[in-house]
Amino acid sequence: MIILQNKIIIILLVLLGTPGVCFAQSNSSLSGKVIDDKGNTLSGAYIDMFLSSETSEPIATVISDSLGEFHLSTEKKIKLIRAQYIGYDKVLLKAPFADSLIIKMESMPLELTEVTITGKTPNKITTNGIKFTPTQMQRQLPNISHYIAQLPFVEKSGDSFVVVGKGRAVFYIDNRRIEDLKELKELKMDELQSVEVIPNPGIIYDSDIKAVIKIKTKKKNTGMGFELTSGIIHSERTELWNQGDFSYNTPTLCLQTSLVYDYDPTFAHLEIEQLMRKEHTSSVYYNSTEKQKYRNLRFRNSLIYTPNKNNSFGVSMSYGHSNWTTDVDNGLHYTDDINNVEYGQKSHSISPNHKWVGNLFYNYSNKRIEFFFNTDIYRGIGSRKMTSISSNHAVEPDVDTRSEDSNFLCYFQALGSYNISESIKFQIGADYAHTSVLQAYNVNSAHAVLKPFDIKTYQHRYAEYASLNYAITNFAFSLGLRHETLSINREDDVKKGRNKLFSISKLYPSASVTMTKGAFQSQLSYSLKTEYPTYNQLRAGLSYSSPYLYESGNPDLCPETRHELSFLGKFLNSSLMLNYTAIRDEIIQVPTLYSDNIMLYRPENTGTNKYLSLSVGQQINLGDILESSLRVSYHSQWLNVAGFTKQKGEGYIFRANNTININKNIQCFVNGSYQSASENGLFKIPQAWNVDLALNLSFLSESLNIYLECTDVFSTLHGKRGCYGNNISMDYSRNYQTRTFTIQVSYNLPNIIKSKRYKGNTTNSEIQRL
Repeated sequence: MIILQNKIIIILLVLLGTPGVCFAQSNSSLSGKVIDDKGNTLSGAYIDMFLSSETSEPIATVISDSLGEFHLSTEKKIKLIRAQYIGYDKVLLKAPFADSLIIKMESMPLELTEVTITGKTPNKITTNGIKFTPTQMQRQLPNISHYIAQLPFVEKSGDSFVVVGKGRAVFYIDNRRIEDLKELKELKMDELQSVEVIPNPGIIYDSDIKAVIKIKTKKKNTGMGFELTSGIIHSERTELWNQGDFSYNTPTLCLQTSLVYDYDPTFAHLEIEQLMRKEHTSSVYYNSTEKQKYRNLRFRNSLIYTPNKNNSFGVSMSYGHSNWTTDVDNGLHYTDDINNVEYGQKSHSISPNHKWVGNLFYNYSNKRIEFFFNTDIYRGIGSRKMTSISSNHAVEPDVDTRSEDSNFLCYFQALGSYNISESIKFQIGADYAHTSVLQAYNVNSAHAVLKPFDIKTYQHRYAEYASLNYAITNFAFSLGLRHETLSINREDDVKKGRNKLFSISKLYPSASVTMTKGAFQSQLSYSLKTEYPTYNQLRAGLSYSSPYLYESGNPDLCPETRHELSFLGKFLNSSLMLNYTAIRDEIIQVPTLYSDNIMLYRPENTGTNKYLSLSVGQQINLGDILESSLRVSYHSQWLNVAGFTKQKGEGYIFRANNTININKNIQCFVNGSYQSASENGLFKIPQAWNVDLALNLSFLSESLNIYLECTDVFSTLHGKRGCYGNNISMDYSRNYQTRTFTIQVSYNLPNIIKSKRYKGNTTNSEIQRL
């Protein structure tokens, strides 16, 4: 523990030392308060500081806190202040300034004009988490997905994003939960207002949501817009990506349509080598070549009606279709004290699926009261057909399987808040979700182990919650309590039985305190969370993946209990996040041996596991030429899993993202990262490093944009990991071309203004569990 403390102290001193020296040299400070035309404080107003005129770059940007107050320390003499807030006219103040400024902002008419807010210190700790606003250079990135991957406390993990120390994040765009993260790639940076990272989501979110990333887009003028975007992504596969957006916006009506189609006309080749050993008496070695081909189609329509500033109605419908084709060639070699067998196996699988999502919402708000009602309807149908042919039927018979699933979800939520006074806010709400899941598995060949199953699962989940927020000078407090009940029943048509898997009713408290003192902001938060098993984890029976791998569910799983403690800190251009999590009955996919030459993946409830993470970020600006974002992360884990030695592991990640502004129309991006050897759950991960390069070009008054990118320039990333238990050990290596080239071209029709995006309201986590 002493060594761990020393490591944390060293990281803090290295990354926080520079701004500390700068602060000691500061020779001037400026404080003030932002209010509206009625005298109410404005939280989240952006105050820019200039050395000369407004047309120059601001030397710093601060954001008013929950009481509308702001504070700045600088070595330079400020000559101009600019205050901006969505829905209010811009305010300019010239030097000299009073010791304590009062900035009064006048509200705009109902039809709002677009306001672009950028700054040099683009982050702020809020009552929920930490909010980031892109700088002018960051707005040259091709889409929001690239921007989020560069945030200090976020890591990109495959197709998803992970908040450091918290796990996979749930995304919201204007309060609408998104289920397909490809939508982030469709959202352009010029539409983005801010991104808020919430490490400890409050009581309005389902109790199994561990981290939230909220995206807020900018409002637009009335008008009509049309934009076309095409991209080519080449690595192991060549992905062709096309998108069309149409929008029409009046002062009271907003219509938006989006169509995206991407496909892979070539096969991707993935080579896999794996060695499994059982107590050093037997081993299975195999090499596998996968060929994958896919196509995806996504279509969305949304309509918003806003008759006045107090009321808004919205409806959206989306449809998604994907189809994967996979061919696998396996070569297997099984050895023990008696046998020495080699044989081959080929499989072909097709996996089409369809998804429909509908959303309806109503929102009312005035100075004191806010209320919204939201409902979701989800329908999903999927299947997977796989044919496996073996070269040695005496060892492995041919297998023909088909799995089908059909899901339906309806969700309702009502939430209201009342501002008792300027500093006290009360919130109350309730939600209900009903889910039905049908899972069928058929084996169309004689197999000694695999059996068909036909399972129907029904779930009811409802919750009531309330919270109280209180703000005084320099401090804001939040207390919340959520009561949630969940019950799951199951029918098995093959076994002709019905049973209740589990029923749970529990209270989930949360609390946070936020402090602002000059340029220093901090927040300490605690919440009790859970993690319910997914429907796939709760299934019964075995399913066939390959001759050497079976997968199964576990109907006996119980929900996890998670104690989450987080600390956020910000000082000038430095930020910090510290997370500690203790999990009882954590659900982990545990590898075991089903037989001498077959491995079984099965989810199990494990003992009490603990996780600690620390992440520190530093923003460096060199005028209008260079912006650099540096980050160091440290993580450690203490696992207690039966069949495995107690896993104590730690690791580091160093990352640097650099933006070079060559001129108004050309920006260059140079990013690099290094990850030390570490442990991730039961797996040991070797060290890795990579370098990414990108170039952004703008033409025709920025209507035409070309983005060129090469990720992992030196092809240094790899898919290697090892798992070493008491009864089984495994070495896994996945070899493929990790260097990826991207060309993206977008054209926005001139003189046509795009509308605001669909702004629904949903905090539903049930769709993800499907």
